[in-house]
Amino acid sequence: MRTSINKVTPVEFELEINATADDLKEDFHSQLRAQRARTVLKGFRKGKVPLSLVKKMYGRELAFGVAEKSIQQTYESEVMQPGEHEVLGQPKITVLDYEMDGDLRAVIRFGVRPQFDVKYPKRESVSKLVHEVTEEEIDHEIEHLQESAADLAPVEGEPVGEDDFVLVDLQKIDAASGAPLIGEKREDATFYLGDERLRAEFRDPIVGASAGDTVRVSIPPSDEDEDKTVTAYQITVKEIKRKDLPVLDDDFAKEVSQGQVETIEALRDQIRERLVSSWQQRSRELFESKVVEKIVALNEIEIPESVVEMYLDAFVEELKKNREQELPEGFDEQAYREAREDEAVHQARWMLVKDRIVEEQNLEVSEADRDAFFEKSAADGEVSSDLLKQYYSSVSGLIERLDQRLLTEKVIDFLSDKFKVVEKDRTAFEKEMEKQAKKEAKEIEKEAKKEAKKAKKK
Repeated sequence: MRTSINKVTPVEFELEINATADDLKEDFHSQLRAQRARTVLKGFRKGKVPLSLVKKMYGRELAFGVAEKSIQQTYESEVMQPGEHEVLGQPKITVLDYEMDGDLRAVIRFGVRPQFDVKYPKRESVSKLVHEVTEEEIDHEIEHLQESAADLAPVEGEPVGEDDFVLVDLQKIDAASGAPLIGEKREDATFYLGDERLRAEFRDPIVGASAGDTVRVSIPPSDEDEDKTVTAYQITVKEIKRKDLPVLDDDFAKEVSQGQVETIEALRDQIRERLVSSWQQRSRELFESKVVEKIVALNEIEIPESVVEMYLDAFVEELKKNREQELPEGFDEQAYREAREDEAVHQARWMLVKDRIVEEQNLEVSEADRDAFFEKSAADGEVSSDLLKQYYSSVSGLIERLDQRLLTEKVIDFLSDKFKVVEKDRTAFEKEMEKQAKKEAKEIEKEAKKEAKKAKKK
C-alpha cells in the first residue's frame, strides 16, 4: 500500500491511498470465510457452502466493507496518530475508485487548524450602550403588572372605549349590496380593541358603539391580497367589558411579587434592579457582538471547508430541533445552507480567533470563576448557588459549555482593552445601529445586483 499527504491549501490537505488487490486479499478472504461460517443455504450444511458461491452472493458487499475499513485505518494511522496535523471537522472522501478483486484508490480531504497571529485594532473605537433606568420605565412595568392582574368587568350604559373588550356577532356581507352572505356568520367572537394588530378600519367603527348596536365595517385589501376586493361585515355589539385594574397598594405588591416584597416602594426597587440587570445584559451582548464583528473583520483567515460544513450542519440540526425533527414540506436544504454560508464562515473565524487568543494569553477558567457565576446566578433567581453547582455537575457536558461561555467573556474583556470604548445613550446608540443597518442593506443590494448581472451574462 502506498500513501501520500498533499497540501491543497494552507488549511486543506489530501491523503491519497493506493492499495493493490493483493494488499486487500487477505482481509477480503477472511471476511468471506467468516460469512461462509454463518451462511445458511438449502442443500448445504451451515458453514459448508462453497466459498465461490458465498463470494458470488456476498462478495461485492464484503469487498467494499474491507475497502472502507482499510481507508479508515489508514487515515487513523497516517493522519490522526502521528499528530502532525490538528484536524478540524469531519474528513471527506472525495475519490473512491474500487471494484472487487481490483486495486483501490481513495482520496480523503481533511481540514486543519490554520496557523496565524491575531491582528489587533489600531486606534479603532467601538460603541457601548449605556442606559439609566427611568422612573417612567418602572411606572410602565407596574402598569403592565396591573393589567396582567386585572379582572374584566361588564360595562353598563357606556359606549365602547378604545381599550375595551367586546363580544360581537360578525356577519359577512356583500360589499356592494350589503346583503348577508349565507354561512358566513360568526357568533360570540371576542376582540380586544387595544390590540395593535387590529386594523383601524375594523376597530374604529366599533369604538363609540353601545351594546345592542350594529355597525358596518369595510376593510380594503392589503398589498398582499391578490383579488383586491373589499371585505365587509355587519357587527353587532353584544357585550362590553373593561379591565378593572387592582389598586396600587402594599397588598398588590405582595401578590404580584409572590411574597418577595412587602411594599410598593420595595416592588419599585425590585423592578428597578431587574431592569438595570436586563439593560446591562443587553448592553454586554451588543458590545460583544460589535467586538466580535470588528476582530473577525481584521482576521480574515482561511477556513477549512470541513469547519464551514460543521457549522452549516449545526444550523440545519437546530432548525430540525425547533420543528421537532421535521423540516418544512418542500424545504430546500441546499439553498438554506448557501444562504447561511457567510454566517457559518463568520462563526468559524470567531471560533479560531478566540481559541488563538486563549492560547496566546494563557486564559483559563478556574473553580473560583465557576463559583462566581453560580453566586451571581443564584442572586438573580430562587435557587441556591450550591444547587446550581450540583445541577451543572450532574448534567453531561454542561460544565464544559459553561467553561466555554466564561472563556468567551474573558476573551471579550481582553479585547475590550484593545479598542477605544465609546459609551452612548440609547438614542445615540440606536441611531448608529440604524445607520449601520442601512449601510449593510445597501451593500447587500449592491452585491445582489452584481450577481444578477453575472447570471445574465451567463
